[in-house]
Amino acid sequence: MFLVLCGSTRAELAEKVAARMEKSTVRVVIFKGDKVMGHGSGFIISSQGHVATNRHVIAEAERAVAVYAQGDKVYFRAATFVAASNTADLAILKIDPIPSTEVVQISTANLVTGQTVMTVGFPGVIDSMAWYTGKGVEFGTKSDEGRITDPNAAGDFVPAIFSGTVAKIETRSDTRCVLHSAKISHGNSGGPLVDADGRVCGINTWNVYGSEASGAAGADYPISIHASELVSLAHAHSIPINVTSSKSSNGSGTNLPTPLLAAAAAFAVVLFLLVLRKPRMVMVDAMSRVVRSKPAASGQAAYRVSAPATIPAQASPRASSNGGKLRLRGRDLQGISYDIAFNNEDFGRCGNRLVIGRNQDLSQLHLAHDSVSRQHATLSWQGGEIHVEDRNSGNGTKLNGRELIVGSPPAPLRSGDKLTLGEVDLMFEILN
Repeated sequence: MFLVLCGSTRAELAEKVAARMEKSTVRVVIFKGDKVMGHGSGFIISSQGHVATNRHVIAEAERAVAVYAQGDKVYFRAATFVAASNTADLAILKIDPIPSTEVVQISTANLVTGQTVMTVGFPGVIDSMAWYTGKGVEFGTKSDEGRITDPNAAGDFVPAIFSGTVAKIETRSDTRCVLHSAKISHGNSGGPLVDADGRVCGINTWNVYGSEASGAAGADYPISIHASELVSLAHAHSIPINVTSSKSSNGSGTNLPTPLLAAAAAFAVVLFLLVLRKPRMVMVDAMSRVVRSKPAASGQAAYRVSAPATIPAQASPRASSNGGKLRLRGRDLQGISYDIAFNNEDFGRCGNRLVIGRNQDLSQLHLAHDSVSRQHATLSWQGGEIHVEDRNSGNGTKLNGRELIVGSPPAPLRSGDKLTLGEVDLMFEILN
């Protein structure tokens, strides 16, 4: 009987949240040319059609389409880029309004340990791929609308909801984060984390910085960006949003049985790769037409999100007006040399943190090696010292042979230390 009551409590909560969030959550599909490159989640934050998502979802996109369904109708809306945060993994897009959608309420209330939260979005691992292939979807005369004709395809257009509890709130590299146990996987990125009242209290991401989710050891919990970060971004760009600071009805987390909380806290993040290698079919053609029908605004370079200037690998360190010249150099397992030079001024320009990774658009320190993740590790300037931390990289980060565990405090990096990123060994130097 006890377990039945536990399940009933969660089922009622999920039903209430689902009814509200199904009208606010969209799938964000990204393109390069006419080719689908991937997808994430997003949610509607204004009556003008503004959609919040993760920055990393659209960072490499040339175009994006928001997909939403209500009943048997499917809507496709070309999205334009509006804003992104250089510190938090957040972006705001804009679409033409979609019938029957609702604007979310965003909560900045304090979250407490044990409080019930739920993730909402489109994890690719449970997709039937109908949204991609078009199987079970019929298109009419309008290029931005369709109709679901097969009940088996309907599930792809309804967001999935997983419940869990808040572990703690922490600030990492100037970004407020929510650590919790509600499941997320590839495709959930950019979707809302909601409280028991269906209010958005966070934005789901692969981890706090939106680096590659790899299921690496130590990634024992999902991390979402605190909703207050989104509020700041929206206000900075004069986007009208619905914000509340009132506490959740489940703010204490005491109305759920302790065994259920313990079970929820035991969930681990599991890596699921989104498979998008099927031949391009009807759905992709339809979304491509939507993309082409609404080109980027004049002067807008598609979805290339502006980021701090990339600092490429160089043959020698650059001069610095303040004398703080720094260097990482070494070799990979094949003996290929790498040399990255930077300085104190680079930290100052980038909010006292520099990301090392394979992707030039997402990292300030570029390390082009297959074993290195798109955003692999972060160097931060703290109290006059440089610290390093892993960003949930696929092949891990080691400092002097010791594995850096995700979620642990950043480790001090001193001259002469050996930093290993994937299969690349680098010696850190402070040059006089």
